[in-house]
Amino acid sequence: MSGKKWFPTEFRLISPQGINWTRDEFYLYNQILDYVNTINSFHKGKIKLEQYTLPAQLIAFILVYVEKDLKNQKIVEFGSGTGRISLPLLKFFSAHLLCVDVDSETMHGLKKRLKAEKLEAELLLSAIEFLETYSWKDSFKVTIMNPPFGTRRRGIDIVFLEKALIFSKKVISIHKSNQESRKLIDRISRNYNKSCEILMTLEFPILPLYAFHKKKRHYVCVDVYRISEIV
Repeated sequence: MSGKKWFPTEFRLISPQGINWTRDEFYLYNQILDYVNTINSFHKGKIKLEQYTLPAQLIAFILVYVEKDLKNQKIVEFGSGTGRISLPLLKFFSAHLLCVDVDSETMHGLKKRLKAEKLEAELLLSAIEFLETYSWKDSFKVTIMNPPFGTRRRGIDIVFLEKALIFSKKVISIHKSNQESRKLIDRISRNYNKSCEILMTLEFPILPLYAFHKKKRHYVCVDVYRISEIV
């Protein structure tokens, strides 16, 4: 794959236009993709928690893209869900991991999967807004998350963001792509002495999961951010 541009099929990469990957990166991508496809998605999601499933291709793509930010790091995932991000972090990136989620059902499923694969992670059942970040101060270097977009609970995406900015030195996060959100995230990041960059902008389909979903596919455009301490 070295020197050749590769284009995904489960989502549309808007920016950057194509990725030049090495053979090792493409091999890692395929390993992660195969593994994520074995992990349960939200077959019966809870709408109040805005539980949606990211395509496996998208998860693998993002993880390879930010590999250097995650490799051998102490990481926390906010909203870990069924573990489609957490489990490959443990398996392929040798991360020390804390998984935080408010849903006891998905947390139980993640615990069973960890035990079955003899993987170790800390699990914390908590709503993000009640998470006391001082308890782990300086323990985790990176927060990774796909927070709710705030369509059911207005502003919950910003609650996730601000907790993450307090919690760790670096944040990898997915947010809806629009100019208003970009300006807001940039301003909030600077309030916490951090700068943000948009690593990629992409569009992916949400399949019908809830009764009010009438379309076979609803496309969402998102930005993937890297937010880091200003040195």
